[in-house]
Amino acid sequence: MTRSTRQKTIAMGLVGVGPIWDRRYRDAVRSLSDRMQIRAVYDTVLGRAQVVAAELDAEPVQGMRQLFERSDIQGVLVLDPAWYDLFPAELACQHHKPAFLAGALGEDLSALEALHQSAVGQGMLLMTEFSLRHTPATSRLQELIATRLGRAQRVSIEAIIPEPNTPAALPGQATRTELLVGLLDWCIYVTGRTPVSIRSLPAVAENCAVEVRFRPDASGRPGSAATIQMRTAAPADLTDLNPHTARHEVHCEHGQAVISRQDVIAWQNGTGECHESLSAERTDAERMLDQFCRRIHGGLVPVADMHDAWRAISLARAAEFSLETGQEALGPWLVGH
Repeated sequence: MTRSTRQKTIAMGLVGVGPIWDRRYRDAVRSLSDRMQIRAVYDTVLGRAQVVAAELDAEPVQGMRQLFERSDIQGVLVLDPAWYDLFPAELACQHHKPAFLAGALGEDLSALEALHQSAVGQGMLLMTEFSLRHTPATSRLQELIATRLGRAQRVSIEAIIPEPNTPAALPGQATRTELLVGLLDWCIYVTGRTPVSIRSLPAVAENCAVEVRFRPDASGRPGSAATIQMRTAAPADLTDLNPHTARHEVHCEHGQAVISRQDVIAWQNGTGECHESLSAERTDAERMLDQFCRRIHGGLVPVADMHDAWRAISLARAAEFSLETGQEALGPWLVGH
């Protein structure tokens, strides 16, 4: 390793090395070994921390606070939400350590916004996961919107509520509410618009559907709209353990696109249909960790933060309110300031 490469390597702490680490992040961390070096590992099960620390030539630590206090750590990857909720984010703010926070962040909206304001005030990064933004198919969709398809006008999503403790149950998407939070964030990300209303349709068993409307743009063009339908898995679905079992259909100004898997997109804009396989592209986990490293190095690449989490959770709560009352939830209180 050259001196210049060594200078660019970020010393990281790693929190959480259970099944999610094995399934999603081990390979991503290894693929970015030229960007990051894991120095310390913490897990609620000390034996797991010791095994992974030995793999990565790192040191196992017995407490999360001890990891955040280390002066040789420049950033922390929190890859398993476990029981932590906002505790790692609080430690990150206390010790001025940039943190990547995978999974659900609890439901305390006031605490989420307070932590966001604390991080902004310190000029510090608290990056939230929202992995659906970073799949190869979504990244390609963003390119197409910018170059060929034009802005997204209507979004329709059909998603399957994952069974607990299966590969489909991603961090932050393991329940119906968590899945809805991630899908709502994806709709905001793809449309680039502010939600102004949300309405829930009557639920049947665990199945549900919501409709979201977005604010018109500055030129006065009508706002976009999104429909999200979620259902429990039918027996035929159980053979497909793809972690992003959902169908995203996006109608744009000059065409449309359909995402059926995280690495497959089909699109057309009046000149014929194009079907693209993106299996050779980097995974969502690699993209997220790469962006986290770039931000620590001072890059300006936009990433999701605590306010994005606050907004998506607020919208999901508004959807629950609409379902309970039968009324459409309206107004700027949906997304705050």
